[in-house]
Amino acid sequence: MMQFVDYLKARGVPEQFLAAYGDGATDFLSRFAEVREDVLSQVHVEEYLQGSRRAGSSERTLRNRRIVAETVLAFLKARASGPHARRSTEPRSRDSRRLKRIPFIQRLEVHGYGTCRCSDVSMGGMYLETVNTIHVGTILDLDFKLRDSDPEPIRVRARVVYEHPDLGVGLAFVAISKEHKEALRRFIDAA
Repeated sequence: MMQFVDYLKARGVPEQFLAAYGDGATDFLSRFAEVREDVLSQVHVEEYLQGSRRAGSSERTLRNRRIVAETVLAFLKARASGPHARRSTEPRSRDSRRLKRIPFIQRLEVHGYGTCRCSDVSMGGMYLETVNTIHVGTILDLDFKLRDSDPEPIRVRARVVYEHPDLGVGLAFVAISKEHKEALRRFIDAA
């Protein structure tokens, strides 16, 4: 399991999600203990989700289980093909970021893609968790609230600057109103 955690860390998965990914991976793999890892496929993911659905799992739980199970498949594929180097489109390292980044677990509306979840935010951008394929350079319009009690959402336009297949994308804000920028600054400074 340590290799899986290292795989997630190398792809920029936020620290606060590593334990949940590990637990989910263990659950997925234990359901198919009799199946060789090199044979596991999307068919097994769907079977796993069907069992969870029959057990009464919520849509949110099903979505999270899909993300983890598909990430396990990507990890197994990467491990089978040898050392997995970072893509050039990924950030150099967490330490190389210039702006303060804070954990920010919040749902947001991504126009054209539906509702997704954010895991962290800075004045310059955020990390968007999604199994959708969204390529580097894509421009997205987002609406999100800093707090559930906020009367109006923050509206930003962002560009995908790196992608983690089956996990999510890193976004850089390219347009945000002065008012929303100031609200975001206060929110981050208060964290």
